Amino acid sequence: MSMLEGLDAGFEAVLCIGFHTRSGALGVLSHSFMGHEIEDMWLDDRPVGEIGMVYATAAALGVPVILLSGDDAACAEMAEWNAKVATVPVKWAIDRFAAKLRPAVQAREAIRTGARDAVRRAKNKGGKVKPVPGTATLAVRWQSASVASHLLGIPGVTARDGRTIQTTAAMPDLFRQFALFMRIASTLTHQPPYC
Repeated sequence: MSMLEGLDAGFEAVLCIGFHTRSGALGVLSHSFMGHEIEDMWLDDRPVGEIGMVYATAAALGVPVILLSGDDAACAEMAEWNAKVATVPVKWAIDRFAAKLRPAVQAREAIRTGARDAVRRAKNKGGKVKPVPGTATLAVRWQSASVASHLLGIPGVTARDGRTIQTTAAMPDLFRQFALFMRIASTLTHQPPYC
């Protein structure tokens, strides 16, 4: 499960440090897992990237995301998923490869303080949340029609169009299956995932 490997219902919280906004959004290093290979993604027809996938997977397991740090666009994207998650902007996006930076010493201290405060708030609330049951549908539009075509060989994967595939499962299973999609896409395109 890449960045969520080992996460299960036994954890009390998730803290997301150094995140970026999804593909297609204006933010520093914006992409969804694989850079240019993934053109867009939707979770239950809602635009999604790494932030939303992590949030939804953790929620399905009953583990709250309590903090996210990254650029201002990533913080705004997390607020779209849950405005109660504490966010710590450490830079302000000007473009994909340009930002106004918070000085490193200040950024580290802001993350430390934000994490400490978020953990305290979570402990005061009792930590755990009720798992979000049910299934979700993940759709991914690939840059390459060849990637989409190959993924159709996986049971349960269907085509929305020539470059977009979709599949439905419980959220943790979708996250695992998506990791398989990336491995196949990486092999076909000779482009490794960023994470």
